[in-house]
Amino acid sequence: MGGRERSFVGRGVFSAGRRPLRLGSQGPGPVRAGERTANPTLDVYFRDTGRFPLLTAAAEGEAAHRIQRLAVEEWVAAFSCPPLLPCVLREVRRRFPEVPIGELRALLRFATLHRRRRGRLSQRHRLVFRGVATELAWKLHDLDSDHRRFEALVGFLDLRFGEECRKRPRRQVRAATFRRFRDSVESVRRARAREKDRFLSANLRLVVAVAKCFEGPALPLPDLIQEGNTGLMKAVERYDVRRGYRFATYATWWIRQAIGHAVESKGRLLEKLAARERFVLTRRFGLDGREAETLKQIGRRLGISRERVRQIELAALRRMLRWLDTSGRRNMAPVA
Repeated sequence: MGGRERSFVGRGVFSAGRRPLRLGSQGPGPVRAGERTANPTLDVYFRDTGRFPLLTAAAEGEAAHRIQRLAVEEWVAAFSCPPLLPCVLREVRRRFPEVPIGELRALLRFATLHRRRRGRLSQRHRLVFRGVATELAWKLHDLDSDHRRFEALVGFLDLRFGEECRKRPRRQVRAATFRRFRDSVESVRRARAREKDRFLSANLRLVVAVAKCFEGPALPLPDLIQEGNTGLMKAVERYDVRRGYRFATYATWWIRQAIGHAVESKGRLLEKLAARERFVLTRRFGLDGREAETLKQIGRRLGISRERVRQIELAALRRMLRWLDTSGRRNMAPVA
């Protein structure tokens, strides 16, 4: 089951941002006991993240292995219902054309055997099936690192067999059979979600460490942390512990990408505005790191009325929303 060895060290992982991030062997330590800021929300966040202990290298590896094994078990659970198996394998073939068809036929033969013997299979047959299903599950997991194609497959089965079980008196898969199948998949999914949540919580301080490297007038620290948490979630989903590098090395790249993208997007947004609109929004929301100002205060600076400032603010926000809507539609890609 070994994966391709690859290291992110030396590939510019730490090149983005304003200041270098130094990580010790036990991970970052930006949240100190009793640390306080001028933002009560941040104080609560720092206090909460400080409650989760940092993981040692051994504990981190064990947790990552558990998450990965449970992701593979979700695929094995998807193959666990012989009456559903032909449909599942057809969808796998459609969504994973790179998988050799011979590997799918091995499981299909098991479904045929199960039907002919009316479910009375020997222990040897079941062990062989488990081995073939697990091997295929690892390959699909490696091809679907973010689990999106698996989620799409389960959604398809819900739509087809969930509706079919309710509406058709004669059906290929009984309602009770499909419910047992979904319970099996859902049980593994919940176990994996619990492991991921624990792993995420133990690495929240890494996000704060990276976000502080970007701290400045571009975005306030709470926004940077929020964007960084998005990157952390992607890193947890895609991390492959078999490749040998520490999670902090891998996750830092994803966190920086998420924060850097947010900062860059904000810069592009402001560039679309006229100078006066840019000035109003910057002062109104404190985008330059200063205290946010009222409409009246901004009006005094510009020599215009409070109402006129409100109109400029509204026009600028509408222009930004239109740009975001157009950009979002242009960048949308269908999910496989």
